[in-house]
Amino acid sequence: MLLILLFGLPNKPYYMINLFPFYFIMLSHLTAKSFEHLKRNGSYRNILSILIISLTVIMLFFYLITGSTSPFWDEGEYSWIKSGVEYIKSDIIRSGYEGRILIGTTTYSKAPVNYPIYLSDLNASTISILKPASKYSSELADIDLEKINTLKPHYLIPSEEKYEYHFKESIKREIFKDYKIIFHSETYPHGYYVLKRKNMLNHQINSEGSPTSGKDGEISQDLFDESVPNVMKVGKIYTVLVQVKNTGDSRTNFYVNVYSSDPYVIYVDKGGWCSIVLNRDSTRMLKFKIIPLRKYAGDLSITVDLYARFEDGTCGKVDSYSDYVGIIK
Repeated sequence: MLLILLFGLPNKPYYMINLFPFYFIMLSHLTAKSFEHLKRNGSYRNILSILIISLTVIMLFFYLITGSTSPFWDEGEYSWIKSGVEYIKSDIIRSGYEGRILIGTTTYSKAPVNYPIYLSDLNASTISILKPASKYSSELADIDLEKINTLKPHYLIPSEEKYEYHFKESIKREIFKDYKIIFHSETYPHGYYVLKRKNMLNHQINSEGSPTSGKDGEISQDLFDESVPNVMKVGKIYTVLVQVKNTGDSRTNFYVNVYSSDPYVIYVDKGGWCSIVLNRDSTRMLKFKIIPLRKYAGDLSITVDLYARFEDGTCGKVDSYSDYVGIIK
């Protein structure tokens, strides 16, 4: 029966996993029968039964050892991200950078990166630099150069697999204008690269300076304040309203980024990222869903940053505003 299952299912996905229940049931049955046979015959000369029982004992022993020690040596599929975050933290200390760090990742979810950042006590936030591929593309995702050029993350940490697959020559030419590879790790099972922004210190001054006070666009602060409640309840979905107005002299591309100061307390749906195009003097209302994940007491900021693409092709922050959540219960 076991041979039929082994040779009859190789073309099925995950066939080995599907065989586990049959395997353990049959092994348990065979072991019980071997014990019964030895007990009934009162003899230990049956080599086959002894081998089966010995094999079962050895397997159970190694299962026990593996299960009890795996938390100490198996760091999971995303161990390379933890290593990359540790390298970024050491590089920040060496360079003397004191601002908040923005890290671009090639994971579809922020959680695998945010957790090592939380453990390392690194003053950083993350964005995904992947975007869904076009409708007629054969690929699932592409590198979002527009987001990279707008938000200008200080570091990028793609895995080797994603780097080889997504970083095509045209993408590399654009990215390497502003970034350089400072580290390449070949850790098992996934290697990774660390890319650092070349003008990082200058970028600190530009990004942390005051916005241009609505010169090209502005956020409705009153509407944003009204939509961010001071008291929240864990698990309830809230909607943050961001009204953007084009105060410039021409049609402009705007980029909106909404984020919380602690993504492990308040989660912003879909990364809090949106791009819009507004004509002169026009406005647009955007809605972002936020979800409190755990109880909290104290000031926790919800921030919205507004970026604009200027006529010369460059991007810059034109407005920013924060409101605070006092209690999550």
